[in-house]
Amino acid sequence: MAPIGVFDSGVGGLTVLKQLCQTFPAQSWIYLGDTARLPYGTKSGVTIRTYTEENLHFLSQFNCQAFIIACNSASTQFPANSYNGVPVFKVIQPGAISALRETRNGKVGIIGTKATINSKVYERELRAMGYQGEIFAQACPLFVPLVEEGLFHDPATDLIVDRYLRPMKEAGIDTLIMGCTHYPLLYQALKNYLGLNVTLVSSERELTQQLIHAKCVQTAPGTPGHIILYTTDRVEFVTEVAKMILLGTTQTIEFRNLDGLAVYEGPV
Repeated sequence: MAPIGVFDSGVGGLTVLKQLCQTFPAQSWIYLGDTARLPYGTKSGVTIRTYTEENLHFLSQFNCQAFIIACNSASTQFPANSYNGVPVFKVIQPGAISALRETRNGKVGIIGTKATINSKVYERELRAMGYQGEIFAQACPLFVPLVEEGLFHDPATDLIVDRYLRPMKEAGIDTLIMGCTHYPLLYQALKNYLGLNVTLVSSERELTQQLIHAKCVQTAPGTPGHIILYTTDRVEFVTEVAKMILLGTTQTIEFRNLDGLAVYEGPV
């Protein structure tokens, strides 16, 4: 089958891609990290929409059978479910479905970029699904640069986590939506702070089910697929972090700059 195109503002979307690669090992993927223009979450809706359309246009040249917007901020600004006739899958609804399934005490926390939190898109999704409990939302703009720098386990990260999440912890949330695809890379730091009784959810599991239902992904056994990873800035800046995130996938991976120059090709 044709590849599936995935994009994010940086390496965060690779958390989504890893789950997809492990679930669909025979599928091939084209990934675009818009590293030259991250973070998206501090920019206006018009700007984010423009970037989203430009990224989808870039991925269109690879004859993709589907697109995945693996960026919460971009998902909030692209309401359509297709682009030039090709299906587009987003990460908001899958994350909300997971939270609704997991919460036990009716206290759900949401963290994301400023653009995502200000849009209140998760609140609308939860209410539309019939959720009537409490919702606590917090923008965490410093999380993305911490992830892009690879500071997953660092005293500075722990301080920022406390700064952002203390009100939610004191309120007694039992479920936290990681409303940015960068945030699962801080999973352990968040879990250490919030404790074992708080369930951290993101979009990956529900997203895989949506792809299967839409029949636009290779589910039959076969030879391992291939990943081509592009970045809008020098790909050398993210190669090692990307390989660390994708560790454990069976696909070979190729890192390219936008000019098509490959800087690495081989196993993760």
